[in-house]
Amino acid sequence: MITPFPDRPLRVRGSFATKKLLGGIALILLGIGFLALFIFIEKESITQVLEDRKIWDTGVPASFSEVQGNERTKNFIFHEYDLVVRYGDKEMQARSARVKFDTFLTSVDQEGRQEARYLESDPSKVAHSWAMDALTGRWLAIGFMGVMGLLLGGFAIWGGLGMIGQLTLAKRCGRRSDVVILEITNVAPNVVNGKQVGLVYFFQGTDGDGKQLEGKTAFKTKEEPLFADEERKHLVGLLNPASPGKVLVPHRDLYPFVSPVRA
Repeated sequence: MITPFPDRPLRVRGSFATKKLLGGIALILLGIGFLALFIFIEKESITQVLEDRKIWDTGVPASFSEVQGNERTKNFIFHEYDLVVRYGDKEMQARSARVKFDTFLTSVDQEGRQEARYLESDPSKVAHSWAMDALTGRWLAIGFMGVMGLLLGGFAIWGGLGMIGQLTLAKRCGRRSDVVILEITNVAPNVVNGKQVGLVYFFQGTDGDGKQLEGKTAFKTKEEPLFADEERKHLVGLLNPASPGKVLVPHRDLYPFVSPVRA
């Protein structure tokens, strides 16, 4: 090593702790919010499909019907329908209702038949043949949005837990840790949205029990890891027994710890 690593315990910097804790909590709450929103949307869509099915199976055919409205297409795979259905009950009284639904990978054949059915017990509730013909596409839309909701919500929660995990690892290594020397196996640019924002160091080494360690650590453009040699071919890593296999590579200035010199 270039210089001996400071003795533990080392205090984690307040800025690092605040960033990881608040950022992690924010991402977890965002993920929960995503899941709650998609559950609400999916529940409403599923309820509407089931209600349309019930009205169509048990309802009374309208004495006449016509439909007007708009169709919007997104990326050629999503179709949104916002329709106004005008229909007549058995007394020939004219009624109207708004019918909205989304489809995925399918669309309505607007040249096909068009029929409306309503509940005799509540003539204001109506189902239209276009909505029924599109049942498969509506279920596909519900399934697709459900998967997207799980992915977005789960990814945000996973990211939040990861940030809190980084703080936990830093605190554990600050209290107690073994120093390991890690061989740099590759250095690659860290590119985000087409712009290089730093470097990623890939490393390998062994712990005190001889177990193989492999991983990577990312540093921003103006940051440098703590190298173990003048040739910059090895990194200094910290291992804590409570976090087996997880390696913390400090910055050159010992970040995320407070340097004893400046403490």
